[in-house]
Formats: sequence, C-alpha cells, structure tokens
Amino acid sequence: MQAGAASVEACTDKPVEFTVLIAARRNGNPNANANNGVFANGSTVTVGFVSATEGMAATLADTTITLEPEWQGSASDNTQNDLSDETLAAVVTLPAKSLGGSGSVTFSYSGVNNAGGPVSGTNAVAVTWTTAPCITDATPPQLQLPGPITAEATSAAGALVTYSAAATDDTAPAAPAVTCAPASGATFPLGTTTVACSATDTAGNTGAGSFTVTVQDTTAPVVGSMSNLGFEASGPLTTVTWTDPTATDAVSGSPAVSCSPPSGTGFPVGETTVTCSASDAAGNTGSRSFMVTIADTGAPVLVVPEDITAEATGPAGAVVVFDASAFDLVDGDVAVNCSRQSGDVFPLGITPVTCSAIDSRGNLADDSFDVTVHDTTAPAVSVPASFIVEAAGPSGAAAVYAATAADAVDGEIAATCVPGSGTTLPLGINTITCSATDAAGNTGSNSFTVTVVDTTPPAIEVPAAITAEATGPAGAGISYSVTATDLVDGPVDVTCEPVSGSTFALGGHQVDCTAIDAAGNEGSASFAVTVVDTTPPAITWVGGPASGGTYIFGSVPAPGSCNAFDLVAGPVACEVTGYGTSVGAHTLTATTDEDPSGNSATETRSYSVSAWTLRGFFQPVDMNGVWNSVKGGSTVPLKFEVFAGATELVGTSAVLSFTQKEVSCQSGSTVLDEIEVTTTGGTTLRYDTTGGQFIQNWQSPKKPGACYVVTMTTQDGSKLTASFKLK
Repeated sequence: MQAGAASVEACTDKPVEFTVLIAARRNGNPNANANNGVFANGSTVTVGFVSATEGMAATLADTTITLEPEWQGSASDNTQNDLSDETLAAVVTLPAKSLGGSGSVTFSYSGVNNAGGPVSGTNAVAVTWTTAPCITDATPPQLQLPGPITAEATSAAGALVTYSAAATDDTAPAAPAVTCAPASGATFPLGTTTVACSATDTAGNTGAGSFTVTVQDTTAPVVGSMSNLGFEASGPLTTVTWTDPTATDAVSGSPAVSCSPPSGTGFPVGETTVTCSASDAAGNTGSRSFMVTIADTGAPVLVVPEDITAEATGPAGAVVVFDASAFDLVDGDVAVNCSRQSGDVFPLGITPVTCSAIDSRGNLADDSFDVTVHDTTAPAVSVPASFIVEAAGPSGAAAVYAATAADAVDGEIAATCVPGSGTTLPLGINTITCSATDAAGNTGSNSFTVTVVDTTPPAIEVPAAITAEATGPAGAGISYSVTATDLVDGPVDVTCEPVSGSTFALGGHQVDCTAIDAAGNEGSASFAVTVVDTTPPAITWVGGPASGGTYIFGSVPAPGSCNAFDLVAGPVACEVTGYGTSVGAHTLTATTDEDPSGNSATETRSYSVSAWTLRGFFQPVDMNGVWNSVKGGSTVPLKFEVFAGATELVGTSAVLSFTQKEVSCQSGSTVLDEIEVTTTGGTTLRYDTTGGQFIQNWQSPKKPGACYVVTMTTQDGSKLTASFKLK
C-alpha cells in the first residue's frame, strides 16, 4: 500500500474533513513462494480503517481494490512505484483544534499472492495541521411567528384576520424585516390557509417559516319566534297546522326551517312542545320552541244491554253474561264498572244492574238494566244407553239397569222406570221409559231399549284327541261320541265329518262337528284323530341252530335265514348275522329293514359249541409238567385219542398240527421259533385201529442239554402239550 502525508489548515471553532486517496503499489518480483509479498494478478485487495491519533476518524465508502490482470510481470517490469489503476477515497475528520499539531491515520490491507498465501499489513498516513480563526455568517435569521390561528367567519367571504410576525439575527446590527402572504389584516376564506413568512439578513441568509389561519363557521342560524296554540280534542290525536317560522344566518343567508312535530301532526291531549330548527352549510343548528295544548272536556259514550231474562241453572239462580262498553273520543275504549259483574250468579227474581264509565280526564257517564232469572226447565233424566242382553233360557233374560234425574234448581231427584229393573224380558226389543218431576212441576222423561237376543251357539262336547294304532294298510276304524246342548233349545243334533266308525288312514286328521239351534246360531268344535304305525314287523326263523342249543364242534347246523311281515307294509326284508362254528358261545341276530313308518325289528338266538375231548399223551410220554428226558435224535411215539362227544374220531384230518419249541430249561420261556415235527422211519400220523389211538413219531433234535415243548393241536383248537429235555 502507498503511504504518504497530509497537511491541512483547521479552524479553531469547527472540525475539518479532508480526503486521503489509497492505491496498491507493486513491490518486488512475482514468484510462487507462499511467503511472497506481491498481490496476485486480478486479485482483490481489502482496505480497512484501523486507528487514528488526536481524535481523528476515517470512513471508506468502498473497501476493495481490484488489481489489473497484468499486475505482475517480469522482474524488469515490476518497478517500485507502479500504482493500481483503481483507488479508494477515505474521508478523514479532524476535530476542531486550538493549536497546530500532527498525528496519523492507520489503514489495513489484505489479499493473496500467486501461491494463494496471505499478503497483509498496515500503513499510516501522517497528518499535520495549522490553525486560524474562522469567523463567518452563514446563519439565517430566526422568525418569531404566531401559532395556528382560528377565527369565526363573519360572512360568506370569511373573516378579517390580523397577526404579528418578527425576526432576530445573531450578527446583523438590526432585526431584519419580515414579509408574509397573505398579509395581516387580509380577509381569509372559510377553511385553513397557510401563511408563508421570510426574513433576509445583511449577509444574504434567508430564514423562512409558516403558520395556519383557520376560518370556521360555528354560529348557529337564528330562528324566528312562534305563538303557543290551543284546541279541543277531536279524538285520541288532534291534527294541528301552522306556518313554519323563518331563519337567518351570517354565512348561509336564510336556511330552511323544519319543525318537530311538523305542521299537520296529530297531537295527544295535553301540552306538547314543538321545536323548529334550521342548519347552515357548516352544520350549525339553531332552534326555537312553542307549545300546542289539546283539551278534553267530553264524557265517554256508555252502552249497556237491554233487560235480560235467564233460565235458572241451579238453586242459586243462573250465571248471566252481559256486555257493557264505553268509548271516549280521546281515550278510545274506557273501562266500565257495574254493580254486578258479567258472569256473576244472579238469584231467582229481578236484579237491577247499574254501570258507569270515567275517562282519563274525569268525565263521567252512567246507565242501568234489569236481570230476571226464572225456572221453566224440566229435570234431565239420564238413562243407560240401549243395550243387548243374552237370553239365559227359553223365557228370555233378566235385565238390570238404573236411571237418575237432575234438576237445575232442585238437584238430584228420584226417577222411576217401567218395566222396572230386574224384570225378565222376553226375546226381542223391549222399550224402557223413565221419568222424574221437580218441585216446580216440570216433568222430564227418557227411554232406552233392552234387546234380548239368542246369539249363543249350542255347546258341543267332543272327545279328547284320539290316537289309534293302524290295523292294516288302510289305517284303522275309529268310533266316537259327540253331543250338543243349547241354553234356549236344550239338546240339539250334531253332525260330524268324518262320521264315527270311519276308517282313518295313517297320519293326522281333524273331525269337525257342528250343531245349529232354532235361532240359527251355529256351534262348532273339532278334535284330532291320529293313526300311527308303531308296530314293528314280525320275524319268523327258518332253519339254523336252535335257540339255546348245544353242539359238538363240527356238528353245528347250517346258518339258516329269517322272514318278516308288517301289518301295514306287508313283507319286509330280513337278515341273519352272527353265525359261527368255533368252540364257545354264539348269538344269531335277525334284523329287518325299516317299514315306511320307520319301525324295524330285531330278534336273537343263542347257542354254544363244545370242544372235543383229548386223551394222552399216553406212555411212554409223561404229562402234567413232567420233563421227559430223551436222547437227542431219538424217535418218541406220541399217542393220543380224540372224542367228539361220545364219538371217537379216527380220521387223521382231526389233527390240525404238531409243533415243537425250544425253551429255557429253567424258565420255560421260548428261545427259538417253533419247528414242525417230522415223521421218522417212513411213518406218518396214523390211527392205530388195534390200539384204538393216534400215533405220531417225533424225532427229537440232536441238541443235548436243550429243552423242548411239543404241542399237538386238533381242528377245534384243543391242545396236548409235553415237555422234553434232551441228553
């Protein structure tokens, strides 16, 4: 940055401002060293005020300098005194000084070099000054003007207004003259006018000022006077007319006048104030009043009824309603007061009634009439409404009733009826007449009818609901008994459908019975008849084992079969199950299909099958848990007999099998699988007719020390078992 010096002359009585120009200066050759102190081409340098001495201060309107794109060049081109094209102006303020002196103002600068490194620092501008007095007259005169002026208008042109204006000057030998427009004493129009004033001193300094003059119209117009008026009332409101007064105003001339109430208004009785007013263009209103008086001296017109005759409604007489009214020209309808009130109870005889009416001004009217109450009304006889009674027998029915009578004057009185209550009345319409006479001899009567009718149908007694079992495909024949009795006619004939003894098909049926008496009343009753099929089909056994039979195995009869028959449906399919020929108890079950009604039947037969009787094994084999000791590989004859009951079987087919099991010699539990016994020496199982027994030769296994159990099983499942220990 370029640093220099400033020299100024300062007045002793005021501060001095002067301008310092700031520019950037080249200093050194450019290179890429980060510490190079040369600003880069086209870069921006920021300048700021740092500090000052002797109370000085500085301001910068602009704080940046933009350098030229060719700011840096070769070493030979970078002279020490090349300055930037762009400069900044710093305005420095030196306060008022009494003596000469010196000080400094310091500015900062910052930017970047080619390597992007910072380039910054500060430079100070030396300031010296000398002082001298600075006496000058640049102050204009001071005006003394009045504040805003308000004046009342004296005519349509406005008002004449006067005022005083003066001026003073600190350096002038005499007070300067003041000129104003409009001038004092001029006529100012309505509204606000600005008065502009000025004064110039000998140095040519001019002071100026202004104030306002407002001319207003606040004076109300003057309304002419009116005389008070008086009239007799012609109704609630009496119309009164007059000629409105005139009005004068200093500004508006003669404004229009209006009165309230206006001429032609209806006025009530009494005194009413009428106010007449006028308003000028400025909205000021003036008024004047007078009195209108309406008098009322006429009495109301009273209207009462002609003499009244009324029928007594009770021992006290009668309630009499009448209308009495009064009308007044001023008050309109006026209340009427009578010696007896409308709606009062008036006694038998003649009663005078006096009425009067007074209006609001005390004017009175009165009149009278008579009320006569007499008794010419017969008692009122109250009878029951005509009614109907049901005949209780051939003679009809006894009817019970009561009649009452009430008289307006005598109250409750006795009433008599013909025929009397409780009389048995015949079938048909019977007229009953009842009457009563009051103390004044007035007789009243009334009548009603009692009609004795026979509307009760005969009572039919039917049986309770009947359920019958079907006896064949057509259903079942059913008989029943039904009777009927009528209150008037006694026993009557009964007709039923279907008739007693009819055959009813399967299912539900309704029997409807009717009986008609001499009066044509028909009675009816019904009862239900249901024909059901709950009988299962009957089973017939065909062949097969007998129930409870005992048979030897092999002699059980063939299974057999069954037949079934149903009363309604006829033949039904039947099946036998449970057949068996094994030893033990057996149960045969015969079961039918369901008939159309869902009934089915089941029957059982039990029988038993006995096992064959076995004898043996005979010697040389020991039985009953004895271990037979034999040499392994030897042949052992197993001898035995088989009996079917008492019959000995001799065919070898009776034997089902021979088996051997190797077992533990200690526990007897199975060690190996069973092995079929084979015959030896060409000998098979045979029946020895000489000895009368079966013989089977068993060749024992060649397994010394082993134990075996040999079992013979016959066709019926019976067994013979022998134990062997080989050696």
